[in-house]
Amino acid sequence: PETIESLFLAYRLTGDDKYRQIGWDIFQSIEKYCRVETGGYATILNVDDVNSKLEDKMESFFLVCDIFSPTKPSDANTWVHRAKR
Repeated sequence: PETIESLFLAYRLTGDDKYRQIGWDIFQSIEKYCRVETGGYATILNVDDVNSKLEDKMESFFLVCDIFSPTKPSDANTWVHRAKR
């Protein structure tokens, strides 16, 4: 989550869309490689191997910090501060 949060802050501070694109690429990779058919997401055991096995584990912070991040700037300010408490 720190990487995605850093990209979010870099975008907010600079307005440079490249940071949003990198975040979107990460999100698409998570959807492609971590989402499981029964719902939810799994942990990849070896990120260097595309065919790596998935562990039946999803960190609790994942949903709050990464998936349910709002897109409206005014809402994002509220969520970022609340998520850090």
